[in-house]
Amino acid sequence: MNSAYTGNSGIAYALENPPLQPSQLAQFLIKVTEPGERVVIWGFESRYYIEAGVIQGTREAHPYQIILNKSQQDYYRQRYIADLDTYKARHLVELGVSDTPNRQTLIPNTAENFFYKNRRIALSGVYSVPVVKRYVDKHFALLGKVYNARIYKRINH
Repeated sequence: MNSAYTGNSGIAYALENPPLQPSQLAQFLIKVTEPGERVVIWGFESRYYIEAGVIQGTREAHPYQIILNKSQQDYYRQRYIADLDTYKARHLVELGVSDTPNRQTLIPNTAENFFYKNRRIALSGVYSVPVVKRYVDKHFALLGKVYNARIYKRINH
């Protein structure tokens, strides 16, 4: 083993074991996308970009700035919509959305969970931000659902 890896158990594990299999969501994305294609993921799991071999469809890996950064929210929302228009990702994934009427995102209820504490304002999927909701309604249609993620396909370019 290369001396640069000495003492790093994470690297040693990765070198000595087979790679993990992609998640169900990543496997679905692999089926409906081309390698290196742009995909938008709305949620806080940027690992799916790596697992599926796709590229972020916006400059934001997750919607934190869009929904929680109150002082610059308008700027980030405008930039997000501009990125959706510019990069024209063919697929948008909305993570963690339940089938309840209010579409609240599923997140663990723990005292330490920042997102749980802010769940009403922050985590109701793309429909929690009116400008994003309008864009998604106009440009995307529901393609399917994998576990608790909704996958939308762009209907117009």
